[in-house]
Amino acid sequence: EFINHFDFYNLAEFEKAYSNYFDLEKKEAIADTERVLFHFRIKNH
Repeated sequence: EFINHFDFYNLAEFEKAYSNYFDLEKKEAIADTERVLFHFRIKNH
């Protein structure tokens, strides 16, 4: 039986995971697609 190990992988979880290390500068939907372009900046620690 195939198990999809990426069921948790969605935009909200992506942003949540990356927010631990990066600040989201900009998020832009790509017209006529389901894609989103993200601009992250590394967090200053």
